[in-house]
Amino acid sequence: SVKADVGLVGTNATSAGTVALRFATTTGLTYKGAVSGQSAGNTGILTGNTMTTYKTKVTVAAASNTPTGPQGSPKVNQDILYFTVANNGSYSAYFNNATFTVSWTPITNTSTVARNFFLYDSADLTTKLATSTINASQTYNGTTTLFSIGTGTSGKEIAAGATKTFYIKGDTTDAVVTAGSTSGSRIQFYISDGTGFTWNDGVSTAITKALTIPAGLYSGVISY
Repeated sequence: SVKADVGLVGTNATSAGTVALRFATTTGLTYKGAVSGQSAGNTGILTGNTMTTYKTKVTVAAASNTPTGPQGSPKVNQDILYFTVANNGSYSAYFNNATFTVSWTPITNTSTVARNFFLYDSADLTTKLATSTINASQTYNGTTTLFSIGTGTSGKEIAAGATKTFYIKGDTTDAVVTAGSTSGSRIQFYISDGTGFTWNDGVSTAITKALTIPAGLYSGVISY
């Protein structure tokens, strides 16, 4: 394997810059047989994958205790999703926004009035970080909800090496209730890939990468 300190490449690495390591033709790599004692080199350019450098890295996943299954009666402040944002690097990261798609059955269910959904830091459930509204007469299934905290470093800070938990709560009053049946409402919020989650490393803005959410981010399916 070949390793390099990309922070020392050129005049120092830049966030969102790219780097690829390679061996030049014939002179880049030389090897010697342990038995034969003969030396040889590569006969063509050997190029590694192009890597993108960032000042830090975050990983997003559903929390193990996120709500799932029967929830009793619909309510205006239903817990829908708990998720974590882990900063695996050595510098602060900032959570800017997230766009969730809503899966809702029956798929013809529409909002009777505007319904609000809120994003919270789990450490402070009295302060809303962001609000997303599903308008009156809008079909729930397939709609998207954008929770926007702030751009750049005005987003929610995740300290180096720290993990924060966030809650999505909202108004599910329009849900259909059919106790003991499969015809009641089933609700799920999800982000299928990293393009639905935007963060900042203090240098680059609007970072959206598949590796941020390697397995997608899915709430449990709550039902009534």
